[in-house]
Amino acid sequence: MLDTPIHQVAEIVDGVLYATPRPAMPHALASSLLGSQLIAPFHLGRGGPGGWWIIDEPELHLGDDILVPDLAGWRRTRMPSYPETAYTTLVPDWVCEILSPACIAYHDEHVRGVSAKRIQVDEIWQFCYAKQRTVETAKAAPEGAGDTWTWTALDADSKLIVSWLLGQRDGIAAYTFMHDLALRLTGRVQLTSDLYEGAIEDAFGADIDYAQLIKVFGDTRETSVRYSPGQCKGAVRHTVQGDPDLAHVNTAYVERHNLTMRMSMRRFMRLTNAFSKKFNNHMYALALYFVHYNFCRIHKTLRMSPAMAAGVTDTLRDAEWIVGLVDANAPTPAKPGPKGPRKPKSN
Repeated sequence: MLDTPIHQVAEIVDGVLYATPRPAMPHALASSLLGSQLIAPFHLGRGGPGGWWIIDEPELHLGDDILVPDLAGWRRTRMPSYPETAYTTLVPDWVCEILSPACIAYHDEHVRGVSAKRIQVDEIWQFCYAKQRTVETAKAAPEGAGDTWTWTALDADSKLIVSWLLGQRDGIAAYTFMHDLALRLTGRVQLTSDLYEGAIEDAFGADIDYAQLIKVFGDTRETSVRYSPGQCKGAVRHTVQGDPDLAHVNTAYVERHNLTMRMSMRRFMRLTNAFSKKFNNHMYALALYFVHYNFCRIHKTLRMSPAMAAGVTDTLRDAEWIVGLVDANAPTPAKPGPKGPRKPKSN
């Protein structure tokens, strides 16, 4: 491992040495931007809960494995002081790997500079491999097994999915998602959500008209044994910042899009065996869906794709175009080496 060239990253997994090239500049930029967004609220406690160590590319010695993730975080209750060694043996509380396949990279590059007036934000639940309450007893559960939440931000006028994130329903995901959303918008917008006031204020500052829509449900039974909450008895609109138009404080469009997701991706359908078995596969399926939804699918009311309605593109794309994106992003296969003379067969 010590002989690995300095322009490569070395890791040992299950006793096998893996040497990979240093990340490309867009990958490194994404990692740096994400780290900078998390350090203030979580590492330094500025505008956030604090109480975390957020570290770029730490070297982790976990048993016989040596790993170098893009970002990792430890709660200070478990790591009271910063280690002085070049590595740590303490398992992180949070790990992040920046992935950049074709559809994720295309959305990241092209869905920017969006001029929107009203943004609605919501999260939709699903699980990978097993539900969270059964992960501990599941057989050979892979990393990432359990509950997952897909965060979406939808432009109420063009129906464009401006930003999305696959993760947990917690503060780190909220801060990451809101900062990414803020970077993709131009001008002042009106935003409606149900929670996460601190993350929105940290990402947008004072340049936003923000209101919360809090729904009131009548059934108080445990939601962990239900697939949906109880009957909605009403909703309370609450102005948090700026001057939002209360007539447009709702999440109806983004919640309707949740149904579109469940009907468009079988792995989101309930009471089937089609759920995702691996976290990465779940994420790539989402990336493919969002590119198809934004750029290829004609919205029945708008009679054009959401990307066209938002002014992101003037061209309606198709599935063949997506295949071209994937092919262009695929690594060039290595040329086969020279074949030596065949060895004579032994009798």
